Amino acid sequence: MRKILIVILLVLGILGLSSCDKPGKQESLSSSNHAGAKQSYGADLKGEGGSVLFNAKEIALPEQDVYIQYTDIYENNIYLFANVLGSDGYCLYLLNIESEEIFETGLLINESVIDMKVSPDGDVYVLIYHEIENSSDIDYCIRRYDINGTVGDEISLEKVFQNEKTAITSFLPTNDYFIVSLINSVIVMDYYGDIIATFSGMNRNVVLGNEGQVLICGMGAESYIVEELAANGKSSYKYLLDTEYALALGGTGSKGVYLTDNSNIYSVDYKHGERQVYINILANNLNEKYFKSISEEKFFSVLSGKPYIYEYSDEESNEVVILKMATFNMDWALESLVLGFNSTNGKYKIDVIDYSIFNTGTEQMAGLTKLNTEIISGNLPDIFDLSLLPSTTYSRKGFLEDLIPFIDCDIDLNISDFVGSVISAATNDGKMYELIPGFSLMTLAGSKDVLSASDNWDISEFLSLVETHGGGDISIFPAYLTQESFIEYILAFTGISFFNSETGKCHFDNDGFKKLIEFSSTLPSNAELNDELFWSFVENEHSNVMSKQQLLSIFNTGKPTIAITMLNTLYQGNINCIGFPSNTGSGVALNPFMRLAMASTSTKKDEIWEFFKYLLSDDYQNKLLQYQQLPVIHDILVESLTSDRDSMQDNSDNMRFAITEDNELIEINAIPLDGDPVNYVLSLIDRIDCINQYDTELYQIIVYEVQSYYSGQKNIDEVISIVQKRAEIYMSEQYQ
Repeated sequence: MRKILIVILLVLGILGLSSCDKPGKQESLSSSNHAGAKQSYGADLKGEGGSVLFNAKEIALPEQDVYIQYTDIYENNIYLFANVLGSDGYCLYLLNIESEEIFETGLLINESVIDMKVSPDGDVYVLIYHEIENSSDIDYCIRRYDINGTVGDEISLEKVFQNEKTAITSFLPTNDYFIVSLINSVIVMDYYGDIIATFSGMNRNVVLGNEGQVLICGMGAESYIVEELAANGKSSYKYLLDTEYALALGGTGSKGVYLTDNSNIYSVDYKHGERQVYINILANNLNEKYFKSISEEKFFSVLSGKPYIYEYSDEESNEVVILKMATFNMDWALESLVLGFNSTNGKYKIDVIDYSIFNTGTEQMAGLTKLNTEIISGNLPDIFDLSLLPSTTYSRKGFLEDLIPFIDCDIDLNISDFVGSVISAATNDGKMYELIPGFSLMTLAGSKDVLSASDNWDISEFLSLVETHGGGDISIFPAYLTQESFIEYILAFTGISFFNSETGKCHFDNDGFKKLIEFSSTLPSNAELNDELFWSFVENEHSNVMSKQQLLSIFNTGKPTIAITMLNTLYQGNINCIGFPSNTGSGVALNPFMRLAMASTSTKKDEIWEFFKYLLSDDYQNKLLQYQQLPVIHDILVESLTSDRDSMQDNSDNMRFAITEDNELIEINAIPLDGDPVNYVLSLIDRIDCINQYDTELYQIIVYEVQSYYSGQKNIDEVISIVQKRAEIYMSEQYQ
């Protein structure tokens, strides 16, 4: 496993920052200037930035069995290229911007389509592909049509594809040339398919700017690049922006080009490094991929395959309660949650500010610094997304509200309704400062032949296993476990053996930690483990377990009934889920699906609790199963585990697992657990006693200092001494 949930803790320097914010080097953030706006969505905690709310109106399609896939705008019409559901067919509609009426055209295509664009002279160009029989290559072409369906020229993209040998994803026609986007480059070609220029770079996209200029946009090594093309298809000028963006959306009506970071759409003057928030994506329930600007107060997009026109209105309902949520690097799950809640609830609306939008190319934590500065200055949100925020620090400073009283006073809930071990892991001194609606289970698994029969083991027992069985062709862990990941695990699962956040004391200068670092030196580093090597290790892990060349498996799953059966099969019916080595606990952890907290200063606590109850509702708890996460409500958890068990038992005679062996896929017969797998999983869940999190500042100290041991510049005792001294200083500043 290469990724692990981290908790970013405040350092003393951040806590001492002034509340006066300085603008970025090249760009400044200003709020939309719509007159009469009463609520700014997506503003920071000081009320700066953000955008207004637009009213969305669905435009009815003539047919109900079509799904809009591609759109473009030309003169007074929006071109809607729709897939006929249940077929490979596509048809074209025109949406008149002024009348908001939709007209059918005579254009019908029954081929595999990748993209559709309208040229400057109004012709429709379609990017089509065909798989070549008995070949891994694909035949791409761009074909011209008029709106009546008459077929015009066809331009082969064979030279483009053969030049790069990667998938073609989109294109843009101009008066002078075509620009074709591939996964790792952008190619300019003439109307005969000959290549004019190549621009390297992953996931760059091409749009027209506010004055019709051709722009190639995408992340470079250290900054976001907007590159203008000249009439000959060569680079005219390159502009470097200090803020990261996810996608360019065209420039009509903007200050230069519209760019999005998946939180907002900005009107960006890329030549002068300035930007203005135009639309907050979450608040407006917008699919930014289909965004087309019509005017300053009107735009078009597509939701669930249907066309929508969004229009600004200065009328605002005072009956809706706005709940402000602060996050940093919001993930897809939280975004989906907010969109779902806002679209189905008429009383409350979650207004999100994702502080990662304030990161720069050179300062990847600038947004977190800004968030912490505003919080320390007394500007708290109503709701915290703690996924990447310092929950321990926030609770210790009194920023978070205890949720236990809300559960006790709720007529629909009781503390006994929850999975007890999850509540215990999230509770500190009898207070629960965060809500974890779902989780996955994390532990270690191995064979009883080499592990003790007990439920857990300590660090000395793990080191004994390393000494007895390690070395040679036998590995303790999967080959993809790196030095850095192992140190993460030390801090997450055995960290309390070496430091205590309650007392502010640490004890890294002991023999157990020393030997763990010595063991870590036998593992590859992150730098050594490239993607190709990583995936080859993943593919061969199962065969390594079966051949007893790998002794332990890292178990992290939201489908434990099935996963444990598979591991039991790999360990030939002799599995033991023993937990991570720990001197103080079981070593069984939970990976939170989401971590939300209520601000202690909020005046809307009852309303926040209603939002939290939405996460605990039967509907949402069952929805977690679609994400392969375990629900925190006990009865729903048991139902899901039982359903998985019954499904396996119904297919027990034919239940097989596919694994890779010697680069070939083979199937093996499943070996069921002895006894009821539901009871086995529930007993494992009952042993959860920690959350998969760690102090990143301590992690950085350790990882930095042990490099000199790995390289042979210092001996282990010297390194441990330095780690202890630096950790003592940090702990005294942060925790005492």
